[in-house]
Amino acid sequence: MPTERAVLRYLTRDNAGTGAWVPPTGTTAERPTGGNLFTGALRYNATLVTWEGYNGTQWTGLGGGNPWQTFTADGSTGTTGVAGRGYFINTTSAAHTFTLPTSATRGDTIAIKDYAATFGTNKLTIARNGHNIQGVANNSLIGTNRASVVLVYVDVTRGWEFTTESNVAFFGPTYTSATGGTVTTSGNFKIHSFTGDGSFVVSTVGNAAGGGSTVDYLVVAGCLTT
Repeated sequence: MPTERAVLRYLTRDNAGTGAWVPPTGTTAERPTGGNLFTGALRYNATLVTWEGYNGTQWTGLGGGNPWQTFTADGSTGTTGVAGRGYFINTTSAAHTFTLPTSATRGDTIAIKDYAATFGTNKLTIARNGHNIQGVANNSLIGTNRASVVLVYVDVTRGWEFTTESNVAFFGPTYTSATGGTVTTSGNFKIHSFTGDGSFVVSTVGNAAGGGSTVDYLVVAGCLTT
């Protein structure tokens, strides 16, 4: 039986020959836990199709493998993301919903790319699945051709942040905001009331994912008596 020193020497660079090592291999569900989990552990994740290591707090990717997959939108079937993977989304025929993972840990990463340059025609919705996206409790809508994003999970407050953005015009709902008159709120609506001369000035125009880009107005006529 080889001694510890012999094994260590064998594992030293240039002493292991020209073959290849096969590390422990298993799915995400088969990761070691409890007393079998040690800081610095290395393994090949068959679910994520990549090598990974445990840093004492969480499993992190080591690169390699081919964690990219292609999904074609059919108008009814969505995609649920898995941390550590990349997704080419083909929306040539229909819009698509990409749902973020139910649970997330700081540092989890997901990449998304417009496969056929058709997000402008058939948009991609990133469903937050209970998490914030860029600090806001809203889904994100991507509607520009050739868009690509990389999302990294931060914490409960910020949720998933976009750390890399390419060809992206907007990520989520925006709402029309304006100044002028006396402003009151009724549900999801802002009401600007004028009882004399004044200006209604729009500072932000909403998009289709938010409140839309139109406003309604009502003029009430009356008479002044003395």
